[in-house]
Amino acid sequence: MSLEIWEYHNYAVINKWRDSDGPIPSELTIPSTYNGKLITQIRPGAFAGRKELERVYVPNSLQVIGDRAFEECSNLLTLTPNSGSYHSAIPESVNE
Repeated sequence: MSLEIWEYHNYAVINKWRDSDGPIPSELTIPSTYNGKLITQIRPGAFAGRKELERVYVPNSLQVIGDRAFEECSNLLTLTPNSGSYHSAIPESVNE
């Protein structure tokens, strides 16, 4: 996986897709953990302009999707929880 993930004391955050590791797939599954830490956030603008994205599966551990995280992802059809209930702060500007 070519996600740039930042680790903090007791959680982890998706920062962006690393282009140096190859193109982003049309379907992307965000993992629920990284090095044993729950992934709780997708940073603002993390996937902005990624027209290749069509489906993104997010973990139940996700609590925040940053503003414009999927800005200009014009082919994005679904943002779906991996399983179970999904309670997250999804701002209006996620895909402006």
